[in-house]
Amino acid sequence: MCWSWTSRAARNACTLRQVYKRIPIIDWLPHYDTNKAISDLIAGLTVGLTVIPQGIAYALVAELPPKVGNGDLELSTWKLTTFPHPGEECCRLH
Repeated sequence: MCWSWTSRAARNACTLRQVYKRIPIIDWLPHYDTNKAISDLIAGLTVGLTVIPQGIAYALVAELPPKVGNGDLELSTWKLTTFPHPGEECCRLH
């Protein structure tokens, strides 16, 4: 009884549809073009110019060295770009 449920769950988890759902970058990356890259570059610079000073300020408020405030910035940005929250539609092409 338990094995049938487990094997069925494993089959459903390993479908191509589930892979695209879990790792959306493989769905939208082939459709990425120069116009989107320029828009993303401008958005990245805008966010960077906002988030970097904010991280430094938070570190100073917490009485930590300023570089600590931006220590997690690169990893969290990469993670959110590659694996967005399932409810977010920002990275999906329509």
